[in-house]
Amino acid sequence: MISKPEKSSRKEKARILISKNSRAVDLAREAFPMTCPVCNSESELAGPGYCPAHQRAFENIRQAVEKWTLAYGNLTLPDFLQRVEKAPGIGPKAKEIARFLFENPSRWK
Repeated sequence: MISKPEKSSRKEKARILISKNSRAVDLAREAFPMTCPVCNSESELAGPGYCPAHQRAFENIRQAVEKWTLAYGNLTLPDFLQRVEKAPGIGPKAKEIARFLFENPSRWK
């Protein structure tokens, strides 16, 4: 059984470690700011590095590709992205990410 002083010491060490890691992340962001490859606004460290708006558009496009393939038949990724870019009623962020993915197909993961 762990004594109370030893237990609180562990909690304090964990709190300090988390605090130090949080500060390290802040320092990394300051030294190496992550920007969205589509619009150059600040993005999160995790994931592909898109800003929140382009990340949401990316996820929506990923979900839509299956539905579009069923609707249009055998649809290639470049054809799909071009159709998204030209389709009326699709938001500007989705069109921007579609154009970006068309020009950078390796980002489609």
